[in-house]
Amino acid sequence: MLITREADYAIRMMLEVASQPSGRPRTTVDVSKERLVPRPFVRKIVGRLTAAGLLRTRRGNHGGLMLARPADEITLLSIIDATQSPITVNRCVLNPQICPLQPTCPVHEVCRTAREQLVDLFGSVRLTDLLKRSAELKANAAVGAA
Repeated sequence: MLITREADYAIRMMLEVASQPSGRPRTTVDVSKERLVPRPFVRKIVGRLTAAGLLRTRRGNHGGLMLARPADEITLLSIIDATQSPITVNRCVLNPQICPLQPTCPVHEVCRTAREQLVDLFGSVRLTDLLKRSAELKANAAVGAA
């Protein structure tokens, strides 16, 4: 299972938008520059995140991107799900009918368990958790550089 490049970019973008004071929009240009997301991807991903109810946009001079919900209500899983197909380690887990060996396959059970654990983990990590950890990592890096 790989998190797609688009999902990775979406996570970065959501972190950038969430790092702003409440209600303060972030422009797509700033998000692109600060989180190293190519601008063509930003436009595409904004549409998906907006459709999923994670982002909202505002046009005009004071416009930009804002969270559609509080950061503590947005999970890593919801961001990933908005931008890629469901997380899995083997396609037979999502569609058991494709494999004639599934009923007796011990690997299927392992893959199903791994998928369940990934979904549980990503579903338990909130945007606020990632923001907090980001601040800790930046503080540690600053101490190490001093």
